[in-house]
Amino acid sequence: MTKRDSARDYETPGNPYIGMTINERLRKADLYGAWGRSGIARNRQEMIGLLLEVGISELHAYQIVNVIFVCPEIYGF
Repeated sequence: MTKRDSARDYETPGNPYIGMTINERLRKADLYGAWGRSGIARNRQEMIGLLLEVGISELHAYQIVNVIFVCPEIYGF
């Protein structure tokens, strides 16, 4: 999944996250620290909730978190 694919459904006028990566979205929403803490704690539901808050679809949020938990060390958790 590319950055473009993950944001495609949410590229509507007025969306503050258009064209941003997940990390950029989390930083803009001041949720990057919470993301890191929930990843370290392996709190899957909190991570999904944070992604939903920054305009990631529920399907993509589940997919992203599932990929992270396959090998969390790669993603810094």
